[in-house]
Amino acid sequence: MLQTERKDDARDNEIKILVFVTDPTVDLNAYKAIAGSIKLNIYEAYYENCQYAYVLEYFAPKNQATALLEQLKALNPDEAAQYKECILQAA
Repeated sequence: MLQTERKDDARDNEIKILVFVTDPTVDLNAYKAIAGSIKLNIYEAYYENCQYAYVLEYFAPKNQATALLEQLKALNPDEAAQYKECILQAA
């Protein structure tokens, strides 16, 4: 892991946003600058067959999540989306 600002899951008032980047030469500072006071974890692939060079995990307050996601998409990552945990019922 390149950067760890949060080790626990998103809180009730937060939304987790995941960003996937394949370009290993991407400027991570641009992604860090967008975060501001939002907690950000950055994971780097450590094995050869990984499709992505980096996975970024933002923990955004719900009222800031949409705006953050739009800013992130402007950086043209391969994928960026909100993530929400769901409880699955056993069949």
